[in-house]
Amino acid sequence: SFFSCKTTKPQEPLYLPKLTSSSSNGQKQQQQPRMTVDECFSHLPCLREASDSLLAQSTQEYNINLNSSINNNNNNKKSKLLYVGQSEVGHCVPLQADVIVSDRATTCHILMLYSVSSGNVPLATCAHLDSTRYNIAELFDAHLQHHQRRNRSTQDIELDIHIVGGYTPEQHQPQQQSSLQGVGDCDATATSRKLTQWIVYELAQQAQRCAEPMTCTLQTALVSQLNTSNHHHHHHHSHH
Repeated sequence: SFFSCKTTKPQEPLYLPKLTSSSSNGQKQQQQPRMTVDECFSHLPCLREASDSLLAQSTQEYNINLNSSINNNNNNKKSKLLYVGQSEVGHCVPLQADVIVSDRATTCHILMLYSVSSGNVPLATCAHLDSTRYNIAELFDAHLQHHQRRNRSTQDIELDIHIVGGYTPEQHQPQQQSSLQGVGDCDATATSRKLTQWIVYELAQQAQRCAEPMTCTLQTALVSQLNTSNHHHHHHHSHH
């Protein structure tokens, strides 16, 4: 379990249903969720509000020069940039980068983690996930180790979670699907949905594992149906 957006006080915990395992001929099969991510998120209007707010923001454009600094075209301000490409993971503290960016999240997902505590300076992480082969636990452990490096008893760690990417295409009538949606689109949709489901459940499991020293809050979930309709054709640029 983890917390939904910090829009109410006290925070309202978000509980995902436990995974159920089925067996056939005495063999265990992969666990399946009782509820889809879309069904779960439909009960959390704050996530939709956060998604709409993010989509309403103007696009930030940056020009990279040879000395690795960047110019923000919106205000002509120079900043230090950390770019995280597909299948990459990046960590940084405020002195190392002003902005973390990633892009081209269609079926891929961009996961951003940002943690603060009394034990150390904030830590930011960006992971561009293109499959389920990643170890989400290692990302959480990196934040725990960072904030408990000086004092192992630090218990006031607050971790904000942001997920962007993936989509669920608008539903068409059966007779329309054959002409509007090809085999490749079906494969991409299934891959995107599977990845979304896996990431959210992995995040919930790690939030529960780290619950004693760290409060985990899902601030943004611009995924699946929240990233659909007029928005799912866009390649998102995530920045912190």
